Amino acid sequence: MVAFDILDIVTVTDRNGLSQNTTRCMMQDSRNFIWLGTINGLNRFNGKDFTIIHPQLDGSHALSDSRIREIVEDKNGFIWVRTFSNTLFCYDPQLETMIDYAPQDSDKIFSNIKVVSNKDVWLWGKNGCCRVRYVNGKPEAWKPDNEVLAEKNILFMFEDSLHRIWIGTKEELFRVENNQVISVRKGITFWDVQEIGDEMYFVNESGLDIFSNQQSSFVSFIPITRTTKMEYVRSCLLNDGLLMLTTNRDLYLFDTKKKNSYLLRVSFKGRRCCGLILLWITKAMCGFIIKLVYCGGIIRIIRSNR
Repeated sequence: MVAFDILDIVTVTDRNGLSQNTTRCMMQDSRNFIWLGTINGLNRFNGKDFTIIHPQLDGSHALSDSRIREIVEDKNGFIWVRTFSNTLFCYDPQLETMIDYAPQDSDKIFSNIKVVSNKDVWLWGKNGCCRVRYVNGKPEAWKPDNEVLAEKNILFMFEDSLHRIWIGTKEELFRVENNQVISVRKGITFWDVQEIGDEMYFVNESGLDIFSNQQSSFVSFIPITRTTKMEYVRSCLLNDGLLMLTTNRDLYLFDTKKKNSYLLRVSFKGRRCCGLILLWITKAMCGFIIKLVYCGGIIRIIRSNR
C-alpha cells in the first residue's frame, strides 16, 4: 500500500475574524505566528484566532494608517510594518504594542526596510535613511549627519559579502563604516548594485562601475548606453552570470563573464514595448519567470535552466 499525504486547504475570511478580506502581504515569524497585512489592519493568526492591530503611535506625528503594505521580522523578533502612506511602525510582540524606535523622527516616513547580518535594521526612502540598532534590548536610531544622506532621496542600500554597507543616491555613492559616512563616487546617480563572486556591479545612469572586493577598488567602467542617461533602473541576476537591467525605456542583458551588453527589443502583439518600469523575478522549477510591466500591460518571459 502507498500512503499519500492529504493537503487540507481552508479558506480564511472576515467571517473567521480576519479584519478585511483584501490581503496585501503575509509573513510567518520565528514563533510560527502568521501575520497578514490587509487594507484594514494588521492580523496575527495563531492557527485558530486572530489578533487585530491598527498601527498607531501615541505622542508621535507618525500618520496612523491601517492599510498594510509590507511586514518584516527582524533578528530580535520585532515586527516592522510599512503602511500605504510609507509610515514605518515597529511592533514589540512581547509588550504587544508599537514602540518609538526613533523619537527624534516624528514622521517616520520610509519606503524600504532591510535587516542586515549584524541584526541592524536599515530604513530608507525619499527623506534620507536611518539605522536602528538594539542596545540592551532597546532600539537606538542613528541618522547620518552627512547632508546628502540626511536629506536626499536614497535609491538603494546594499550589504555586500564582506558586510559593508553601500548607499546609492542621486549624484553620489556612499559607504558606511560604523558611524562614518564615506563618499565613494560623486557627480553621478547610482540606481542599484549586484554582487557576483569577487565583483560588485554598480548600476549608474550610463553603465556599470565594477568594484573588485579583492583589490578594494573600482577596476573598470562598462558603458551600457552612450546617447541618453538611464533612469529608474532595476536589476536582477539570472543564470550563467547574466545581469538584467530594466529602465524606463529599454531592457538590457549584460554578460558578466564576457563583459558584453545587449539591448533587447521587447515587442508584444507586434509593437515595441516602451516604459519598462517594474520587474519581478520568480525562481520556478523550470527556471526564472520574469515579469516586465510596461505602459500597455504585462509581459512574462520564461528562461529555462534546461
